[in-house]
Amino acid sequence: MRQRGQVDPGTVLAGYRILAPIGRGGTAGVYLATEVGSRRQVALKVLGPGLSADPMFRHRFVREAELAGALEHPNIVGVHDHGETADGTLWLAMPYVAGSDADTELRAGRMPPDRAVRIVTEVAAALDHAHGRGLLHGDVKPANFLLATEQCGRALLADFGVARYLSDGDPAGAGGVVLVTAAYAAPEMLRGKRS
Repeated sequence: MRQRGQVDPGTVLAGYRILAPIGRGGTAGVYLATEVGSRRQVALKVLGPGLSADPMFRHRFVREAELAGALEHPNIVGVHDHGETADGTLWLAMPYVAGSDADTELRAGRMPPDRAVRIVTEVAAALDHAHGRGLLHGDVKPANFLLATEQCGRALLADFGVARYLSDGDPAGAGGVVLVTAAYAAPEMLRGKRS
């Protein structure tokens, strides 16, 4: 079933049949899957097996599911459902966004100024919505700006994995570890300061 933290296509995990891997981060894999019964396609994020046993990573993963699940906005990839399998693997199901992302498009030379302005405007609306509910995203970068093919390239902000409440005192969280993409992180985040 699983080799080196990967979930094989055809595996049924928490009621979702894995079709193919679509992304991998430092802590989790993301898979295209269908919900058994409804055949609805989702992006299923699965925390790596070693990290599922780590209390800090478990807390961050569950918190991501809860924070993103509470946000409803046309430019935010929300969370349908989340949970834990019998063997302790944590997962969350999100809408599958067919298309590309702003990082891929930029690197391919497909980012004229008018398109960039539209994407930034849509992501800013998503961030305003999150901030209005007391949340900071924590890892704002072009790779997390999904561009939906079926919705005329609408930008959706994804990956609330390091999100936190504005009222949190420590940007690194309880574990003291900052998990961000350094090239896009605010200097105060890297210094462990609030501002």
